[in-house]
Amino acid sequence: MLALMILVSAWGTADRIEAVVGDYPILRSEIYDRLAATAEALSRPVPGDSASFAVALSEIVEERLLVEGARDAGFFPGPEAVAAMVDGRIEEMREEFGSEQQYLSALAEAGLSEDELRLQLSDLMGEQRAVSDFVQSKTSKLLETLPADPVSYLNSNLDILEEELMPRNLSWILIPVLPGGPEADSALVFLAGLADRISAGESFDDLAVQYSQDPGSAAEGGFLGQFGPGDMTPTFVAALDALEPGGMSRPFLSPYGAHLARLDSRDSTGMMTASHILILLDLEQDDADRAGSLADSVASLVRSGAVAFGEAALRWSADPLSSRDGGTLGIVLVENSIPEAAGLLASSSPGSISGPVLLGDASAYAIIRDDGAAQGFDWTGFERDWLDDLARNVVYTHGLNSLVDSLRTAVPVIYTRDAD
Repeated sequence: MLALMILVSAWGTADRIEAVVGDYPILRSEIYDRLAATAEALSRPVPGDSASFAVALSEIVEERLLVEGARDAGFFPGPEAVAAMVDGRIEEMREEFGSEQQYLSALAEAGLSEDELRLQLSDLMGEQRAVSDFVQSKTSKLLETLPADPVSYLNSNLDILEEELMPRNLSWILIPVLPGGPEADSALVFLAGLADRISAGESFDDLAVQYSQDPGSAAEGGFLGQFGPGDMTPTFVAALDALEPGGMSRPFLSPYGAHLARLDSRDSTGMMTASHILILLDLEQDDADRAGSLADSVASLVRSGAVAFGEAALRWSADPLSSRDGGTLGIVLVENSIPEAAGLLASSSPGSISGPVLLGDASAYAIIRDDGAAQGFDWTGFERDWLDDLARNVVYTHGLNSLVDSLRTAVPVIYTRDAD
């Protein structure tokens, strides 16, 4: 450990060790790699002294604590088990890419040989399996103590429910971040041409195989399989909303690119199957800025009373599942569903408007109204399976957090800024 701390003090400005968990150094670059996938990083560079940087560091520290706990408890799988897991994952990757050549090309683009990929996967999958088994061993006994009636548990543990999941009754207005500019315009024009060809008798499936850039569905004629409410981006669901089975949408944009979609089936529960032709487009800073500016304007109109929240949801929200009902979402487990808004909603009061907040996948800004906290919530009317899952989720999350807290006393954690 002393030699490691000497290394820490000599680390250059290009990268440095931000913390040490056991003997594992957490590099600044590892934190920025995690932040690169967040909404905030899309909008602006994230400084090293920001709250987001601290949260990402804390998440990695907690993950490493679980790895060290699993290692000390003897939960790491043996070499043969790890090799079998890696073989299975590589086979899955080959199938995902569609062909051996695509798989090898992707490896080459990433600058990896298959041996290097195997080594990375061995470390990652070995740790994941060890942590999973370790956590399962610690939480399974807690789950066995759940009462037969989940409502009695929830009503008796509202403080834990609030601490772990922060349930709230919410409404929202969802402003999507969509690609724009000449490339988006060209993609929409191109898809409009394909739509004309399909209307003239050409096969949607054949054109999807030929032109779609979605690696997961193109080879299947654009078929996306079955999905339900909330499984797809709101703009995609909105494009299918008015269609009858067999109907084709107009070309439209989502955070992933430009689409031409066909609704293949819809049942009485809202489950659908659909196919699409996708032209991939990257989101740029201008796209986030444009959506953020609109979200700011809508939020100002609502806060000033110039436009009622429900009217604004119907007019601007990209979420067709809630906009028709004034933006109402019902009960939302904030820590699970929209953790980006947890800090704002922790101190909100019924009727208050929070945001806009950029969602974690950078797909949309959300303007959120607190419709009343779920403390003392009447669980009548909720499906039994949902309540059972919620109770198990609360017990599991609380047990996991308690386990991490106990590991903090058993595994040394040094934050190098404190040691500087």
